[in-house]
Amino acid sequence: MKPRTSDMLVDRIAADAELREQVKTDPINTLRQVSQEITTRTPRVMEADPWVYRIIVTSLALVVVISVVGVIWLATKGEEAFIPATVTALASGALGALAGILQPKGG
Repeated sequence: MKPRTSDMLVDRIAADAELREQVKTDPINTLRQVSQEITTRTPRVMEADPWVYRIIVTSLALVVVISVVGVIWLATKGEEAFIPATVTALASGALGALAGILQPKGG
């Protein structure tokens, strides 16, 4: 299991005596600085494991496609076809999640 960033923060401070002294004198700014360094060095999930990213994107895209196909199929069944609100909620939620995942970094 990969260490969490909080564990990395503790390990970094424990290994460096000078850093421990800085934490004693100015804990808030020192912890923010070290936390920022660790966070920028830790890769995001999609960079560290692209298969997880691909599986998530594919799953969300499938939810959207299946929902759209289901709505079209239900609409062609009869004049007063009932389209469940759940299908609409699933499709719009998955589409929103895809938009959030696929947006450019820093956007």
